[in-house]
Amino acid sequence: MHDRSARYAKYLWSAVLPLLLIISAESWVVRPDLFRRGIFKPLCWLGLLVIVASAVTLVSGLRSRRETRAFIGSNGLVVGMLATGAAALFPVMLHSTLAPEYSLNAYAVASSHKALALASVWGPIGLTLAIAYAIFVSRRYAGKVSVHDQESYELKGGETMNEQLPRIVIVGGGFGGLAAAKALRLSQAEVVLIDRTNHHVFQPLLYQVATSVLAPGQISAPLRGILGKQSNTMVILGEVTGVNKEQRYIVVNSQDRSEVRVPYDYLVLATGQRHSYFGHDEFERFAPGLKSLADAVALRNRVLQAFEQAEAEEDPSKHPNLLTFVLVGAGPTGVEMAAALAVMVRTTLRSEFRRVDPLSARIVLVDMANRILGTFAEDLSEAARKHLEQLGVEVRLGHSVDKIDEDGVIVGGERIASKTVIWTAGVAPSPAGKWLAVETDRAGRVKVQPDLTVPGHPEIFVVGDTASLQQDGKPLPGVAQVAMQGGRYAGRLIARRLAGKAAPPPFRYFDKGNMAVVGKGFAIMQSGKIHLSGLFAWLGWAVIHIQFLATANLRLSVFVQWIWSFLTGERGSRLIVNHHAPANEFKPEAPAIIKNRSELPAGVGL
Repeated sequence: MHDRSARYAKYLWSAVLPLLLIISAESWVVRPDLFRRGIFKPLCWLGLLVIVASAVTLVSGLRSRRETRAFIGSNGLVVGMLATGAAALFPVMLHSTLAPEYSLNAYAVASSHKALALASVWGPIGLTLAIAYAIFVSRRYAGKVSVHDQESYELKGGETMNEQLPRIVIVGGGFGGLAAAKALRLSQAEVVLIDRTNHHVFQPLLYQVATSVLAPGQISAPLRGILGKQSNTMVILGEVTGVNKEQRYIVVNSQDRSEVRVPYDYLVLATGQRHSYFGHDEFERFAPGLKSLADAVALRNRVLQAFEQAEAEEDPSKHPNLLTFVLVGAGPTGVEMAAALAVMVRTTLRSEFRRVDPLSARIVLVDMANRILGTFAEDLSEAARKHLEQLGVEVRLGHSVDKIDEDGVIVGGERIASKTVIWTAGVAPSPAGKWLAVETDRAGRVKVQPDLTVPGHPEIFVVGDTASLQQDGKPLPGVAQVAMQGGRYAGRLIARRLAGKAAPPPFRYFDKGNMAVVGKGFAIMQSGKIHLSGLFAWLGWAVIHIQFLATANLRLSVFVQWIWSFLTGERGSRLIVNHHAPANEFKPEAPAIIKNRSELPAGVGL
């Protein structure tokens, strides 16, 4: 079969190229003076070269199925077009002290009736093509526009789930598990993804749900919706509680049926991480963490309830305790959360209360390290600290937390009275190492081979935060990019094994850089020797995070909400929603061995 992605790209390019020529011709007819000024500018020619190079890169990436190349080409095409247009018009559209002879007033640059008539023709065409391009790219990266070649086998209808096909079980629907599932979309196998929730969460934006910037549904999408077009893949709601390496099955626990044992031919563990209180588990009761959508909603409730309680409190002496927020841990989550709280107080809440002044709220960020954002360079860390302090955040470093209780925290022997303490410090991997009974590092992560397999078990892969792998003498960080690249590698390696092809080189993580946002319009970015802070870093952060959201509707929704919040200061969701706990507690029965689909209980469908 033909490569549909490349064919769609050709259609789009064959439509865009004539449109560019038409727009250029229209510019010559309507305003030949402006056209002549723009065409002789070196920057315009440089922009045209960028456009052509980006278009070639895009088509080449889609033809060769190299998504990174296609990603660079598609974004370069958009940036090149915008930059070229801006270079052509500058400085005639603005008053310029550097080139006053080119400066024109508003009347001089106003469009004629002929220009408006032509714009009414090609404007809708351009808008249609832009929408088509956005839909195409989002579907391509979501795995909904699949690529096929002469040798690929397309699973349809009754061929979807077949006991004769090897079964690949993926545990975890996060970044790593989802990347592995997408990489297996063309494999001749039965792919089963198991997760204890039915949705994928974009964890880097959880703090925005906790601070009411976004609603929960804006950073999460149902796993069935994301993988719905992959006919060889099914999604099962359940919690994995164990793995038997010798007999090759996993134990799955669900709230509506007894434990079952699901056999596998290949297993991918992408179970992520959880909170770690460094041996002080008693802190969890008073200082909840932020790792799931439920955590984010619970924290949003606590923050909003603190202001509501202060408003209703008759005794002013109790207001400081209610309006003091302590965040333990000055990593990216702690810094981003503290900055978002400070911005919310300064913008959204400042004029909505009558008895208390939201600006009197105290936000304290504590960490035992000597600087915040320790994974970044010192200059960026210092820039972030200064901006936090400008927002009114108290940064306390060099002291560990001695105690956390219902009345606050004790830091370095000093008590900070607070009714809202948020844990943003430690994380620990899932218990996958205990399930497998294999060697782990000090943090509990499974030590894997260079191909991400468990030693002695080439059929078991561990990726993301659950895996421990050294690269260039340093352990790989527990970030989303490592999980995505690892999951993609594991999926492709399994697919090559099933197809009888040679194994790829060992896994190697490509570091694209680190970013952290510190409030409205300010972020820091580090990529190699490039260090950037301020508005441009924030714009880059926003573009990248929108691009990696799971679906097109989420990207559009978040983009619109961010623009609205930036201009007005209003938040996306400031609802206090207390969910009811389930009435009956699940009690699993004795496990049963499930060898094939015919032995499954009705409705399970493995």
